Amino acid sequence: TDLVATKDSVLIAIPAAALAALATPRARKALLREARLALLRGLPALRAAPDETLVALADALALQEAAPGTALVREGEVATQLLFLLSGAVDLSRAGEWCATLEAGALCGALPVRRATQVATARCVERCLLLVGGEHAAQLMRPLIPLLVVPTAPRATLLDADDDDGD
Repeated sequence: TDLVATKDSVLIAIPAAALAALATPRARKALLREARLALLRGLPALRAAPDETLVALADALALQEAAPGTALVREGEVATQLLFLLSGAVDLSRAGEWCATLEAGALCGALPVRRATQVATARCVERCLLLVGGEHAAQLMRPLIPLLVVPTAPRATLLDADDDDGD
């Protein structure tokens, strides 16, 4: 399966023979799982993830669209969802002040484990396509944290609001 992601869409090339097999709900479910798996494999942050973990994540995540202006997570709230940004852009703000913009491929928000709270509000600045999962997906991600390839974020997104010296 070939995958092409653009700003406005995600295109998946499916062989004609596979399309003919979509007559059953089971076949459609399998195809959607393969699409989620292809999307996960394309995320830079998950390059080092073992294939069996990606397969399990594909089963634990769902595709979701969000309109411009939608708050995906809010600063101070307990994390309840794992969010991978597939397309679009998301602005991060702390105490109402912009601090960074996330683009396609980013992991958005805190992992929903151990009652973690969101350190910033994440709001869509354009239509976004996301892979979204709950606590089970987050548990699958926990062993991957040391392997994640995360783009450098502005220092402001990593500091507590009252932390002036960076410690």
